[in-house]
Amino acid sequence: MQSITLRKVKTFNITGTLSITDTKGDQIFGSIALQPGSYIVNGKSFVKYIGILNNYYEDAIDVEIEGVLRHVDKYQKTESFDIFYSREAEIILVFAGTRQAKSFLDQLTNNYPDDVELDNYDFTFPDITTDAVNNKALFFNVTDDEHVDSMAAFGDDVDQNVDVSSAIDERRATYLMAQMDIGSTSYTLGFSKKSAIVIYQTMTVTTSENAYLQLAIDTLQLIKVLK
Repeated sequence: MQSITLRKVKTFNITGTLSITDTKGDQIFGSIALQPGSYIVNGKSFVKYIGILNNYYEDAIDVEIEGVLRHVDKYQKTESFDIFYSREAEIILVFAGTRQAKSFLDQLTNNYPDDVELDNYDFTFPDITTDAVNNKALFFNVTDDEHVDSMAAFGDDVDQNVDVSSAIDERRATYLMAQMDIGSTSYTLGFSKKSAIVIYQTMTVTTSENAYLQLAIDTLQLIKVLK
């Protein structure tokens, strides 16, 4: 499974390696580094970055440091992920969990406001449900019940339930899981109102080094987010 957070790009001028500090400016939140080369996907050129996210914890644990077991009260974990940017398509794709990707992009924008300006994609769920071969699940907000904030529908209810249809038409849908035919293959995909897609299949690298990127762009073109 791969979660990919998407952003429309107004400005993205990152040409090397940059450090990112947290909101207080007293810790290194992470970094972003441009990688050599470029990739052509469906006629569009993408460059690749590596994002680094540092997570700091205040917790007493025992760790082995250079072969010696030591007791520490604070520690740091680092995670890395791929980021792809296309100037011509005006899109950036972050291959990380939605929460991590949002936090990373927010801090990147805060650190470099003159160089980074991004917007969310607003998926058109009525069009996606029409393009899908099979709508498997839909999560949506509820506005007419003081005891219930959100609901979900599965299977045939996604297409046949009146409440679900109303939620889609009134733009209250928050997440859709659907089966879609991309090329000659069927995939289970998730579309989040938080401007992210989820690929549920595990992709191999036997046919493409960037199989997830290829599938993401194919999907966005199918649902007419990209031309």
